[in-house]
Amino acid sequence: MPGKLKVGGSWNYTTKTIFVKINSGGLFGWRNVLSGWVKVGGVWKKWFIATFLDTFQRTTSATSLGSPDGINTWSNLRGAWGIVANKATANSAASTYPIATIDFGSTNVTILQDNVTPGVGAAFWVTDSNNWWATTTNAIQTATVTSVPSSTNYGTCYSPGNTNYGTCFTAGNPIMGTCTAGGNTFFGTCSTPGNTNYGTCYSQVYGSYYNSYTCASGTNPATNYACSGTNPTYTYACSNGTNAGTSNTCATGSNAASTNTCATGTNAAYNTTTYSTAYAVNVLKSTSGTITTAITFTFASLIVGLKTLIQGSTGNITVSAYSASGFGTQIGSNQTYTAPSYTATTTHGMILAPATYTQGTTFSSYEVDFITI
Repeated sequence: MPGKLKVGGSWNYTTKTIFVKINSGGLFGWRNVLSGWVKVGGVWKKWFIATFLDTFQRTTSATSLGSPDGINTWSNLRGAWGIVANKATANSAASTYPIATIDFGSTNVTILQDNVTPGVGAAFWVTDSNNWWATTTNAIQTATVTSVPSSTNYGTCYSPGNTNYGTCFTAGNPIMGTCTAGGNTFFGTCSTPGNTNYGTCYSQVYGSYYNSYTCASGTNPATNYACSGTNPTYTYACSNGTNAGTSNTCATGSNAASTNTCATGTNAAYNTTTYSTAYAVNVLKSTSGTITTAITFTFASLIVGLKTLIQGSTGNITVSAYSASGFGTQIGSNQTYTAPSYTATTTHGMILAPATYTQGTTFSSYEVDFITI
């Protein structure tokens, strides 16, 4: 419950740090406090100065949430909640609906849970493990099957013809028949006429006779000399007529259409499946261990932040959903349900319930704001 102090003759809700004077257990003097117990109408009630906030920034434990402030300690009422990577984490199956609680001293509070995953929610008005209320997030995937009827196939089908190319020519150029090249200077061989040889000749000697000598008879061969002149011209053979034209590709006409083979008969009917996801918050009630869904609120997108405002004096339960962390963007409008019968207690906490799709187990912060009616 939120506390009031009388200041200057007026009662005011406490929103700042306050001090109390103690003399107990070896502790003496003024001490600042976050919560305490006050006697109201002869009954001791737990009392909080202002907002309660737990961001779970402490030692990892699979089975204990510990205490955020050294005063208020979470109690596992059903199953086990613990801390993993600075997030509250349910370590019991969602089907067992694990719950952890603290006595907040008020039946009228707003519970804010950030970065929730499907199945996570707030437990409130908790009497014991079998009697409680809760709001839990959910994601539901729906498959839609569409039947596609049979359709006719085709036998032979064609693709249109495309332009093709024939053959075209350029004109040939004239060539010559017989052509002649002029002669070139050459060098032949010429001779001088031979000279006469002689037969026998004698030489005169002194005494009574002559000496005789044999000489070659006939004619000496002519002497060869180099001489010059001019070769005669000569004739080359040349093609008669005209060179053939050059062949080029050129467009003319169209190719015939191509024939393709297509399946004949009828296509069989078949089904296609598409999936859609809906998001919701269920308001749950447990009475003597029997858990029922009182109402379901639907939302247009994934729920990241969950706010549950409970009014113990009226039975009103108001749910707000947010699409981003920090509660900055609300999805749709507030949704309210009035409990027809309930027992409003001051014990609230966290719960994990089964999710239809993408079951989660964690969230990052738990805040309680105290309201007045």
